[in-house]
Amino acid sequence: RQPKVNENDIVAVDPTSKHIVVICRNQFYYFQALWPDGTVAVDENDIAEILSAIKEDSHKIDPEMSCQNAIG
Repeated sequence: RQPKVNENDIVAVDPTSKHIVVICRNQFYYFQALWPDGTVAVDENDIAEILSAIKEDSHKIDPEMSCQNAIG
């Protein structure tokens, strides 16, 4: 997702990408969604479990503390 000012956001997908990135409480997480041959690496249940684990993990660090390690 590419935010735009006074316009609709643009959703762009890299056709060579094999991972999903999740941002939760100022922290970045990623996991493999496709195997190198293009077959699906995770199903809906896997994704639900991964997102639940990400949510749980993200609460281990205070959002203000995670911002202190930000670049930029």
